[in-house]
Amino acid sequence: MTIRDAAQAVYQHIFKPQFEKTKEIKYAREITVITLGAICIAGGWYGYGFYKSRTARDAQLSLTECLSEYNRAKNSTGQWSDVQATCEFGEQQHGDTATRGYFLMTQADAALHEVNDDQAMTLFDAAINATPKNSPLKKLYETKRALVLLDSSDEQTKQKGREALNILAKEEANPYADMAQYYIGYDYWVRNELEPAQYTWQELITAHQKDEMPSPWVQLAEQKLAQLG
Repeated sequence: MTIRDAAQAVYQHIFKPQFEKTKEIKYAREITVITLGAICIAGGWYGYGFYKSRTARDAQLSLTECLSEYNRAKNSTGQWSDVQATCEFGEQQHGDTATRGYFLMTQADAALHEVNDDQAMTLFDAAINATPKNSPLKKLYETKRALVLLDSSDEQTKQKGREALNILAKEEANPYADMAQYYIGYDYWVRNELEPAQYTWQELITAHQKDEMPSPWVQLAEQKLAQLG
């Protein structure tokens, strides 16, 4: 499993949440904003309020089409270029709605599949900037961006990814700090630096040992430590 594969796994956490787990429930509200876009009626059934609800509904339908193209490409029945074109058109048409970040992030993911990392990074930055500070997805987007940097063949770019992950792992208000710390250990492990990998994963396990619901990243860390013996 490469760092790029890890980045794709983060994408799955964005768009395919497992709501029975506490970690995924944290951003169930964001998914609801997408699937129930019509609830943003803000001024009655006529005039501006009606326009706003209709705009949100149109954006939701456009995003659904974008994600359908993504699934077709993922299943090898479609083209990643079609995903990018569909998402770009959706973002242009609905860039003033709450869905803008989703269009941009899906487009960025398609760019990764086409090995167009420069375009992907530009889109990641745009998606992060388009996402409100109080959105639980913002840190998730930042984590994926850091993982993509870490997957670069350029050592300076890799280092930027490591620095970003270290910041994310230390942020107390970051609901995905455990994810960032797991991948810090994973990066050590990939580089065959087993002692710091073990220390990082053990620190993660210790920090969450009293959690009522176990973090999936803690569980992965425990599995890795077991492999190392």
